[in-house]
Amino acid sequence: MIRLSLLFCCLVLFISSTLFAKGNVDTIRSNSLLYSGIEYTKGLILFGESPFFLGNEPAKGSIKYQGNWYEVSELQYDCRNDVVVAKNFSGDLSVELIKEKIEEFNISGHYFDKLKIQSRRGEFYEKIYSGKRTLYIQWQKKIISNRVDEKRYVLLRNVYLINAVDTIRINKVADYFDLLAQNKATIKRYYKEQHLNFRKEPVLAMESLIKKAEAAGW
Repeated sequence: MIRLSLLFCCLVLFISSTLFAKGNVDTIRSNSLLYSGIEYTKGLILFGESPFFLGNEPAKGSIKYQGNWYEVSELQYDCRNDVVVAKNFSGDLSVELIKEKIEEFNISGHYFDKLKIQSRRGEFYEKIYSGKRTLYIQWQKKIISNRVDEKRYVLLRNVYLINAVDTIRINKVADYFDLLAQNKATIKRYYKEQHLNFRKEPVLAMESLIKKAEAAGW
């Protein structure tokens, strides 16, 4: 009798721990809370280009929504309007998810956090590097017109460096060099030797520089 009681207790603990471990993951049912947003209607296509990060095709990803993680087979990030879009359960409707309920998401291996840098509502930033400091990129697509009034998208990349105290926007590589102290000359030489170019490839340049500087004790 005692042995049966012990077996029963072990079974209860196993089931409880299993449920707890899976409690933060939703399997995306048709009535999932994830689909509490509105229909997405902002995806304007211009000369074959879309407002979406990584192109017009949805990709696999996951999203932390109201404290729960959801695995999503068709996820998109509209970086012109700064909204996250998911296909509904039947796949016939694109849903603009409620921004206030989103904490973070990833799409095709790109990880985004919602930070309140520019507004109380928050904006989405891709986390590029996390060490003593964290490097974030804000991707923004803007519509511009050429001389014959043809509208096209242009992709902007805003660079932010966050430490324990400050959030610093890096507009040019000189802004980053100004943050360095004793290793400034070494890092500037490394920048030239590696043929890095902040204007053309700010993500690669900043990630390389920060890793080098932190490895040197910055």
